[in-house]
Amino acid sequence: MKPRSIRVQLTLMNALILMAAFAVTGVATWLALSDSLHDTADDELRGRIQAIWTEVVGELEGAAPETLPARLASRAPIAPGTPFRIAADGRWVYASAGAEQWDEAVPPAGPLGNEDAGRTVTVDGHPVRLLAARLATRSRGWIVEAGMPVTEFYETLSDLAWLVVLGSPVALLLAGTAGYWMSRRALQPVATIASAARSIGADNLSQRLPIRGVDDELDRLSQTLNETFGRLEESFRRITQFTADASHELRTPVAIMRTAAEVMRERPRSETEYAETLDLIVRETERMSLLIDDLLLLAREDTGAHAPVCEPIDLADVLRDACGQGRMLAAAAGLSFAADIPASCPAIGDPEALGRLFVVLLDNAAKYTPRGGTVTLRMSVRAAAATIEVHDTGVGIRPWDREHIFERFYRVDADRGRKNGGAGLGLSIARAIAVRHGGSIVVESTTAGGSIFRVTLPVVDAPTGSRNLQNDAVG
Repeated sequence: MKPRSIRVQLTLMNALILMAAFAVTGVATWLALSDSLHDTADDELRGRIQAIWTEVVGELEGAAPETLPARLASRAPIAPGTPFRIAADGRWVYASAGAEQWDEAVPPAGPLGNEDAGRTVTVDGHPVRLLAARLATRSRGWIVEAGMPVTEFYETLSDLAWLVVLGSPVALLLAGTAGYWMSRRALQPVATIASAARSIGADNLSQRLPIRGVDDELDRLSQTLNETFGRLEESFRRITQFTADASHELRTPVAIMRTAAEVMRERPRSETEYAETLDLIVRETERMSLLIDDLLLLAREDTGAHAPVCEPIDLADVLRDACGQGRMLAAAAGLSFAADIPASCPAIGDPEALGRLFVVLLDNAAKYTPRGGTVTLRMSVRAAAATIEVHDTGVGIRPWDREHIFERFYRVDADRGRKNGGAGLGLSIARAIAVRHGGSIVVESTTAGGSIFRVTLPVVDAPTGSRNLQNDAVG
């Protein structure tokens, strides 16, 4: 079954709502008018009963019920045009002209003004409204019931019913047609948005949906979709750039290995030359393997393929292990190294990943600090967060480079980065590890005062003690 369009669904929904509204309104109006007409008739009958009682009370005073017809027959006509009857002792004892055909039952009746509501009977096919009231003389109590035709009232109710029954479908048809036209007009921008969105593909991600400038829901939808397309464009650009950079980085060791092999095949070589070439190929293979491992790690971080971080660890011990490698890196670069680490810092995390994060920062500081400089690591804990800072006295980072330093394959100095053996992935990996552990990493730097990489990670408790600052100077 073909699904209905939103336009048709809105029209049908509006039609059902209007149908229910017409039905409820029509019935409510009919009932309210019926009550109003009955109240009007009862008020009129109440006044007529009072007038009839005023005329007959003298005849009723002290009279026996069976003599009442003769007494009233000898009088002038009472309340001409208003049929009535009188009951005593639970039976009717007198009925004026027009009241003979009413039913024989004597209705319950209260005092005039507090009597029960009137009732409607049919006489010769015409509706008649009856109202009975209990009135009393000194000798006995009497019930007077008067009536009046209400044909015109009921014709008014009938006309209203037919008006609702016949007018509702017409009004419903007009309202449905108008609703369909309005929904079509209101949803036309949606069709425009869908058409424009359908035309956007990988080759034109820079294209955006039109904004009408009226700041309604559809404009906000277009704005949201434009923001989504912007994020997709940026992600697509980064993937494209990442693929190109990865291909470039992998092409270099492959080209070196191929060139070395081709040169060795040109003519026979000595055993020493073969050994040197094989060593070169091994080094480039190791470099390529490390690069592939880094790319796989970042891919797993992007897809969230890592297992949840839930292992209890001592963050201080992880940091001390990383400082062991940092101390060797600093010594090899002719730098002083200092560390200030608490005795203990319970946390939840992956010790291998966190160790790599800290080694990346220490290695980065050692690479870009001139000989004779200093690399310092400090750890502090406040509340439920640990802050690890890696200071260096290196060349610093320019402001425009700080905005991109955590991007993949980005190098502040591409030539120097290649000489140092880096592919520009270390800081990207460090940030990914910090984020996976619920933390963050930022950098502060000037071109005159070195750099500070600050890592913030959640911990379990405050540390139980501290370790004094340790210094390893250049020997």
